[in-house]
Amino acid sequence: MSYKTKNQLDLFLDIEFENSLFEVKSKFGHSIWDVIRFDVWMKISRSNSNQTNKKYKTYNNIIRTVKSIKNIFFKNYKYFLLSHSRFLNDKKEFYDPFYELIQSNTDKETFVYEKMIDKKNLANKNSVLDFIYYLNKIFLKIPFFKKIFVTKSDTNKILNFLRSSFKTTEFNEDELVELLGLFYLEKIFYKWILKYKKIEKVFFHGYSKSLLSATSELEIKSYEFQHGDISETTFLYKYKKETLKK
Repeated sequence: MSYKTKNQLDLFLDIEFENSLFEVKSKFGHSIWDVIRFDVWMKISRSNSNQTNKKYKTYNNIIRTVKSIKNIFFKNYKYFLLSHSRFLNDKKEFYDPFYELIQSNTDKETFVYEKMIDKKNLANKNSVLDFIYYLNKIFLKIPFFKKIFVTKSDTNKILNFLRSSFKTTEFNEDELVELLGLFYLEKIFYKWILKYKKIEKVFFHGYSKSLLSATSELEIKSYEFQHGDISETTFLYKYKKETLKK
């Protein structure tokens, strides 16, 4: 996705490099900035627009998500798909065309982890809905949870940088903790499910640092489907050359 001009993006890349943000590590060795930078960029890009993030908090969504967890246990799978069912079929059901593509080219079963938990009528009835989203919300209510994955020293430098560099956009510690907590919870789940199901290949489209971190550590091949244009202002794939050398 690209919401700013190339010059603005280059400025952002210069700022993050010059402030050595990638060097701020969590106690688990991850670059905190690399985990949150896309969300920061999106917030800055949309700070003056009418776009808002959806909150999936309805009772029915939560019930459907919890019920879907049982789908983890009843089948053997060889492939994993991080799914985004955005398209409507003839039956007015939301589906992911990449799932159809995978299944049409193999006889192996694909485990589907569905991120579009706000869709009431999903075509794939065997998918597991994104329960980690809600789990993270619950854990954030527990005071000591924040200290498990994140400490104040982890977030202070980045928070001070954000507040001084982007004064028209509001940032707070809870936002950073939520993003980092979600990253770690997702990674824990992905590593577990990939090992538990003995997954051979992982497919995804969209953004998931946690999934790529899990597949990298487990040495499982991952494949990203291109789902949009890639341009000079596509932030997901953009780093300064000096940053990549470190």
